[in-house]
Amino acid sequence: MWWGGLSTGWRVNVLLYVLATVSLLALIAEIVAGGDEPRPVEVAAERPRRTTTTPPAATTSVSPTSSLPATTMPAGSPTTTSPVAAEPTRPRQRPSPPPVAFNPVPPAPNTTLACRNGNDPRCGPFRWDPSPGPNQPLDVEVNVAPEGTQARFTFDVRDADHSVSENCAHLDYGDGQSEPLPCNPAPCPPAFGPWTPPAKEAGQRQFVFRHTYTQAGEYTAKFTFRNDRDRCPDPYGNSQSGEIKVTVG
Repeated sequence: MWWGGLSTGWRVNVLLYVLATVSLLALIAEIVAGGDEPRPVEVAAERPRRTTTTPPAATTSVSPTSSLPATTMPAGSPTTTSPVAAEPTRPRQRPSPPPVAFNPVPPAPNTTLACRNGNDPRCGPFRWDPSPGPNQPLDVEVNVAPEGTQARFTFDVRDADHSVSENCAHLDYGDGQSEPLPCNPAPCPPAFGPWTPPAKEAGQRQFVFRHTYTQAGEYTAKFTFRNDRDRCPDPYGNSQSGEIKVTVG
């Protein structure tokens, strides 16, 4: 209510005004009623005093994180925060990358000229470059001429793309005796990478063998010729085997 909202000074003033008003109304009523000569009525009215209220002293508090005092604001005022000294921002350090393990990578197969006709496994699988083409067969033609207990064997050996030599041959006379020719293969280390085919070289040679049988009779002579042991690798080497009947008397 409005009465409760007035200060003490204003309440006193209001009471005085009310008393003065009541006294004045009583006097007017007495005059109207015809009473004695009105007597002056003195109303002692206290001069109204203005009472002021002193607001409570503002309390100050020291913030532990700031050198400025915090002032208590009246109710209803917006709340403000006292500035706080910010710590200087340190530059962030980027973490060092982990060390990279060094894994040695083996060299790729070398297909350059250094690997041509080579024996290094790093050159990759062996291959002919360019292709040597088809290999021509080794042809052997044999003739035998009995002369009593002796027989004469004639072998004509031909090859259209490879030379013919006495490098490797074998002749079995059929009576338990044989006559081998040198058949030592050439030293052939493993070949790797591209190899150039050798040049084709036609070969022809005649071989003559004589053998004496101890007993008359019919024998089966067997023979083998090879020309694939001269060089390596060799795309044109071949071998040829056969047999022939021999009758000696």
